Amino acid sequence: MKRIALILCALLISACTATGGFAPASPAQVQQIVSSFCPTVNADLQVLSTSPTVAPPLQAQFKSMLAINQEICSAGAGLSITNLQTLNTQVVQAAIAVLLLNPEIPNQPAILLGLQLGAPLIQQAITQMQAAAPKVGP
Repeated sequence: MKRIALILCALLISACTATGGFAPASPAQVQQIVSSFCPTVNADLQVLSTSPTVAPPLQAQFKSMLAINQEICSAGAGLSITNLQTLNTQVVQAAIAVLLLNPEIPNQPAILLGLQLGAPLIQQAITQMQAAAPKVGP
């Protein structure tokens, strides 16, 4: 479970070193970073969704997040702004809310820190992809 925190920290560091700033360099790089970390995040969500140390209602919430994350991970090169927005709201922000309300979850501080550090990066990636998207209109 600490791996979620480490993964999100690595994601943040990867984006920073690739660009010299906090935003990923390109939508392709965002896709590469997301797909690199998907297997581990999926594994951690799987553990949280089945762990006997996590209450059954919380397990159900983590199962829902796992399903969403798996769908986004399967997007691969088709990763879109909508995928990232879903990842941000229905996985990252939802997990932060669950963790804030449930400090008894094993490794909660480390997982929470990783999510809180990763959330701005995801939002910046969304903003960058929106800016790079072709403009429609007259």
